[in-house]
Amino acid sequence: MVKRKAFTLIETVVSISIICVLVVTSIKIMSVYGKTAFDRDRNIQELTENINILEEIRENAKTLPELYALTEGRNVKISAVGIGKIELHSDGTFDVTEPEGDIVSSSLLSAVPNLFCIEIGSNDNTKMITAVMIR
Repeated sequence: MVKRKAFTLIETVVSISIICVLVVTSIKIMSVYGKTAFDRDRNIQELTENINILEEIRENAKTLPELYALTEGRNVKISAVGIGKIELHSDGTFDVTEPEGDIVSSSLLSAVPNLFCIEIGSNDNTKMITAVMIR
């Protein structure tokens, strides 16, 4: 009698099960990689936009109305050094929303602030801060 070797039904099912587990695992790994890559690309895009906005503000803001025009409608927080967080108005006036307190000596402050801290960004990975002096 000649012995024949053949792939049995059980062996076939086990082989297909192993292949399915490998395929499902690789799909999950690629899905996680795709999400991570998408988030990274979105953060890089937002960071680049924030850099462009800050450079535009630093280059073009020479007066308070110009600073207002450049920051209007953007996710920008403005702090006047020695005064606190402010909300600018189109006519160059401002309202203090969060006072700083006595961090800076009152003898160094002027009636109209000229040094501003500009903060832009929605999360820690894309947040940028710069200083702008208006003369």
